[in-house]
Formats: sequence, C-alpha cells, structure tokens
Amino acid sequence: VADKKKLSGIFRSTAIFSTLAYTLIGLVLGSNFGKNINQSSNLNWKDFTGGTAIYDIDNNLISIAWWAKAISLYVLCFPALDVISAFPLNAMTLGNNMM
Repeated sequence: VADKKKLSGIFRSTAIFSTLAYTLIGLVLGSNFGKNINQSSNLNWKDFTGGTAIYDIDNNLISIAWWAKAISLYVLCFPALDVISAFPLNAMTLGNNMM
C-alpha cells in the first residue's frame, strides 16, 4: 500500500469482516447442531445427506446423492488439507531460523 494512512482503514475493515463472518458461522452452527456440536465443527458434516437420503423400513440408510457425499468429504477433509498446505511454509521458516 503506497499510502500508509489507508492501512488503518484496511485493518479495521478486515477485522470487522472477520468478526462478522466468524459470528455468523458460529450462530449458524450453534442453531443447526444445538448442544450436540462436536469440538471440531467439521465433524458435524460426517452424516450430511443434503436431504437426499433414502432409508429402508428399519431406518437404515440406503443411498445418498453423489454431490452430498462429495460435500461431506470436502468439509471433513479440509482442515487436514489446510494444515498440510501450510507445512512447507512452516518448514522453511524453521529452517531459516535454525541457520
């Protein structure tokens, strides 16, 4: 940023946006999952069906739409993939600090 006076506005806007986004996510997860929410919120998506689940007479799950399975898998795996993607940056920083 060439004009350093704009940095405070950029920082303030980013902080406000982040606060609102995380508050919205927390409210949606809390209202949707209630008291049964897991410590890691992505684990709540393990049984996501997107309203496409078909059950038999004994209430056993028969099938789910492919896209619902894909969304569930993506949400479940995203935290691990995010950590893996940050590993090279952390390794380079650690290596540079050790020298």
